[in-house]
Amino acid sequence: MGSHVRTQTVHLLAGWVLSFHSRGKEAYQYGFTVCSMVALWQYIALGTHTHYLYLINRTNRKVAGEMLIPESVSGKAVQYYREEHNAVSGNTIAERLQSQPEHKFQVVTDDFIDMKFIDIVVKKKSSTKTNDNVKEKRVKKYGITGIKWSHDSSHLAVLDASNPNTISVWNIAGKSITAALEFVHNPRTFAWHPHLLRLIIATGDNSVSMWEYDGCWIIELPAECSVNVNHTNWSSDGNALLLSAKDSFCIGFLE
Repeated sequence: MGSHVRTQTVHLLAGWVLSFHSRGKEAYQYGFTVCSMVALWQYIALGTHTHYLYLINRTNRKVAGEMLIPESVSGKAVQYYREEHNAVSGNTIAERLQSQPEHKFQVVTDDFIDMKFIDIVVKKKSSTKTNDNVKEKRVKKYGITGIKWSHDSSHLAVLDASNPNTISVWNIAGKSITAALEFVHNPRTFAWHPHLLRLIIATGDNSVSMWEYDGCWIIELPAECSVNVNHTNWSSDGNALLLSAKDSFCIGFLE
């Protein structure tokens, strides 16, 4: 049997088409999972099943660079932040009322930090006629599922499904990781500030996280704004942030 050729096509706003050809197993291995165009329209970022991130030059339509989501990083070379959410402590009611839960990021500086890649197992019905109801497990690697460009196109925020609780921030000039943000719960949404190098991340609870070059912080929402944030959207001037859930929302103003 001859090898099968698969073509993946991405239609771009400029009117030209970017096609990707591969044969046999490579057709799945290098398939595109997500595409994002740069804010300043110089590069196009393409994520793949194999955790590779390709930068395509808009002018000559050639690969300008490739970056691989690593399975481990060094805390001395990368800003690595790990979310900590400790429960309220105390034996008596009075002690618990006086104790405030710690909800913050810990800076990790270990030489070796495992990025905790996992294989996503899905169930598929067997094709045998005698065992029609038997389901077999197979491993499927989803790869990169989210890409967001910063306002000046200098950085990318990337989410990989095989490491679903961590967002990596990439420096495009150096094609290297600037920061890695590890959360207790998987990020639901993330968005860059329209004018600043500031990233907001929400994980579906009553708080949002903010990353800048100076550090990473957790912003607890006030009690009157009880929203389990699943979606975020900045205003055009960057002074307000819409935080919404399935049936509720609130608008925050940053001072």
